[in-house]
Amino acid sequence: MRLFSFRDGSQVKLGVLSSAAGLSFFALEDVAPWAPSNIPALLSVPKAMEKISAALATAPESLKRSCDGLHYAPLIPQPGKLICMGLNYADHAAEGGHARPDFPSFFLRANSSLLGHGEALVRPRQSHQLDYEAELAVIIGQTVRHLSPDQALDCIAGYSLFNDGSIRDYQRKTSQWTIGKNFDATGPFGPWLVSADELPPGAAGLRIQSRLNGQVMQDANTSDLLFDVREALVLIAACMTLEPGDVIITGTPAGVGYARKPPVFMKAGDVCEIEVEGIGVLSNPVVDDVA
Repeated sequence: MRLFSFRDGSQVKLGVLSSAAGLSFFALEDVAPWAPSNIPALLSVPKAMEKISAALATAPESLKRSCDGLHYAPLIPQPGKLICMGLNYADHAAEGGHARPDFPSFFLRANSSLLGHGEALVRPRQSHQLDYEAELAVIIGQTVRHLSPDQALDCIAGYSLFNDGSIRDYQRKTSQWTIGKNFDATGPFGPWLVSADELPPGAAGLRIQSRLNGQVMQDANTSDLLFDVREALVLIAACMTLEPGDVIITGTPAGVGYARKPPVFMKAGDVCEIEVEGIGVLSNPVVDDVA
């Protein structure tokens, strides 16, 4: 199953693709009127995914809508927690001059930094060092704390794509990365939540890429994660309660713009794509901040 958030006038609603090809969809309000209009609330409903599957099985073809011209919102516009991991691929840690960490780096993303598939990724007026980072996103499906490795993957509702757009000079102004990771409209998120049953356990063994104007910039595999999805969930849940709709962003591989010689940063007119095998493509044009 592939769920997504889309804009309908001033409202954000939920849709579900009618096939993995993504050519048509059902608005959730049409096939499951009982369903909440946001993913965290939906995942809090017992057996929500099973109920949606049953509703889709009997949904009339006349309710299908075309995906052409659809205006996507961030997959989860207001997650309760969006927890990002840094230096989680050995090659990326090395290109930044960092040794393999004994414990992962964590930072948080603010909701105002998020944008949807196809929406404009904004290069801020304060800096031109806007960098791309292809990342796998993990969506939590139930309330959990103190996970064991054996049970950790059971709390996952599905996976998505994230571009951890980073303002590099601001990221390095302090030892804490938060300010450089939270400029408005720098965190593309989506387009789909792909249910966990469609992918290998822990989304392991999947090719992950970023492309800038069609040129491959990052090309790796989720099996290269230093702390894989299972390990990350165990570590995080030891510290805090995870709830439906919380998001874990798992880190990026080598090939980011600041480490290139000369550096490559995104600019107005560029198009950045993030792809993870089996999930899809997250694509965003880049514009300058004119607000």
